[in-house]
Amino acid sequence: MSAVFARLGAGRAEAASPSFFGEPMNEDMSAAAQAVRDYHRRSKHHLDRYAAGPGFMDWDTQPEPFRSWEAPSKRRCLSGDGVATPYADLFRPAAVAAAPLDLDGLGALLQLSFGLSAWKQSGTDRWALRCNPSSGNLHPTEVYLAAAGVPRLADGVYHYNSYGHVLERRCAASLSGSGVLLGLSSVHWREAWKYGERAFRYCQHDVGHALAALRYAAAALAGACVCWTTGATTRSPRCWDWTATRISPARKKNSPICSAASSPARLPVSKRPPPLGW
Repeated sequence: MSAVFARLGAGRAEAASPSFFGEPMNEDMSAAAQAVRDYHRRSKHHLDRYAAGPGFMDWDTQPEPFRSWEAPSKRRCLSGDGVATPYADLFRPAAVAAAPLDLDGLGALLQLSFGLSAWKQSGTDRWALRCNPSSGNLHPTEVYLAAAGVPRLADGVYHYNSYGHVLERRCAASLSGSGVLLGLSSVHWREAWKYGERAFRYCQHDVGHALAALRYAAAALAGACVCWTTGATTRSPRCWDWTATRISPARKKNSPICSAASSPARLPVSKRPPPLGW
């Protein structure tokens, strides 16, 4: 996993240095900022031409659209039925009946935000559509969650497999308090296979779609959702540390992007990132 949570640069900064992500820039940060600007110029479209790309799609190396682990005994099936909240009620205070944060409520939250919405077919080709939009329907965003105190769900870190609408337990964890912390990561190869260097842009774009879908899903359940994005000064909660090991092959690597928290209806959610002990 690439360490996108890590602080960019190190050392002391000159008093008159410009800022980078709100911090005074030193020489290393200046080089990082220049790399960002170079990437932007190199990968942007122009009025008279598109940005450079692969120019073709190698169907022999097409990425798998779904990630899963071969551990059926550690899978927990979810439900997602029974939500009938009208769209207009999402914007009316107290119009939505409260849904508890139990296994059924969690299943509904994940189904409405990241679950499959339909299947399409043309000839022998068949592909899925999901509730969260994605550039090219490639869906690089993967969803993990750390759960504590959720009825009928053992505390631990899980991966959400949208294909089967199941939670795959990745490790046990003893977490303080109760609630659900969601972590979004990107499998960049799913985008790079088609878009080449512009893949990083599309991965960030898709995370924005995923977060918007998550907030709408939480609102449909009268819940709350708060997001913490990564940046130069943020660190990942400890519950995501298990993902720091490289997943082979390299094309299946995850890159952590952000964390979000969901709570039962109308209970306050701290706008500060979770403690690193989580």
